Amino acid sequence: MGAADYISKPVQQRTLREVVAKHIPDSLGQFQLLVIDDDEATRSVVRHTFEKLKCTVSEAINGQAGWEQIEELIPDIILLDLMMPKVDGFEFLNRVKRTPEWKDIPVIVLTAKTLTNEDHARLQGRVEKVYEKSEAPLIQILGSVSEQIRSILVSPHSS
Repeated sequence: MGAADYISKPVQQRTLREVVAKHIPDSLGQFQLLVIDDDEATRSVVRHTFEKLKCTVSEAINGQAGWEQIEELIPDIILLDLMMPKVDGFEFLNRVKRTPEWKDIPVIVLTAKTLTNEDHARLQGRVEKVYEKSEAPLIQILGSVSEQIRSILVSPHSS
């Protein structure tokens, strides 16, 4: 039915990693993922999952810290929460998309916020995917990041 793979519930973390790893290029280790989320548990799950897949993961607790991370090392992919203290995801995204060196970084939004039509309009064309934390299973999020990695690998601009 078009699915790349499936996992039966209850999902075991080891099984999840094995299934996702089959669909991620062997060269994943060259990719830098930046997770920007004020929720430590979310950052931890993403970090541990992708580190086991040999991806380099950086973390930031808000948009301000995210900008500081990008100034040090430009990531290949950003997982972004929208509702954070100091600098929220919308403000972070505005600056990223206005900065020539950063504007092409793929961004996947992972948020607990119930998005309004106005929120969707603000994000349209600026992010790759939007997932609500309460609705998006980890396998779906990992699949989206995997898709982004594959598109970077086949991009004529990749190094």
